[in-house]
Amino acid sequence: MSLKTTHASYIDIHCHLPENYFFKDIHTHITQWIQQGLIHVVSVSQDFRESLRSIELSKKYPDMVIPSIGIHPWKAHKKHNELEQFDQLLSENRKIIILGEIGLDFHFISQKERYSYQKKVLDFFFEQAEKRNLRVMLHVKGAEEEIARYIETRSLPGKNCCIHWYSGSIQILKKLIDLDCFFSCGPALNYSRNHQQILKSVPLTRLLTESDGNVKYQGRVGHPGMMPEVVDLIATITKQKKHELFQFIIENSLYYLGKKEKKSA
Repeated sequence: MSLKTTHASYIDIHCHLPENYFFKDIHTHITQWIQQGLIHVVSVSQDFRESLRSIELSKKYPDMVIPSIGIHPWKAHKKHNELEQFDQLLSENRKIIILGEIGLDFHFISQKERYSYQKKVLDFFFEQAEKRNLRVMLHVKGAEEEIARYIETRSLPGKNCCIHWYSGSIQILKKLIDLDCFFSCGPALNYSRNHQQILKSVPLTRLLTESDGNVKYQGRVGHPGMMPEVVDLIATITKQKKHELFQFIIENSLYYLGKKEKKSA
């Protein structure tokens, strides 16, 4: 498919394309997003089945869709027995560069007996990322300090890590910034004061954009076509010139995706 568009170019670093909402009519969605200026979207996965779907989409739309495979912490207690399949999948698909959505969730998951499964899954994917020099897409709700400690004590560099929709303390945020992590912000900037405050503390050199589609934002379904709106929100909140901000975000995204070398600060 041609990626020709007359608009500025945008990247959605985190979208759940394997969800049926997108997957069943993906051609229509992608055609529209291209017209809205999208050049890349990372298709994050929550289990093995979704990971296969992400790979399928990346083969169908190789210039657009970048597959990210993994097990979401919400599903770790049920899906941890899929890890061996992921090991084989990674061995057979050398073009996979991102593992996710993975991480820890001690907020929405209150059953502490499930935490050991989350850690088992996270250990596996971090080991794979370290061995293969891959990126990771991290969910860290209620476990921000644990994730910071995790990154600090492992051999995977922080620059390989994207913290998706961070909502923890500024203190831990600063630690993650010092570890060189990236952070993705999305449409919740339109109404969430916490998200806005987090944004103001993130250096422009660490900032990425996401939709987290098909999550709803005050009734609106998130999707990659909302990235121009997200960039506008970031420019307004940070009081940055839009064209300068745009350049930062594109360069950060391409660097995280392994498509461009990062300029020296």
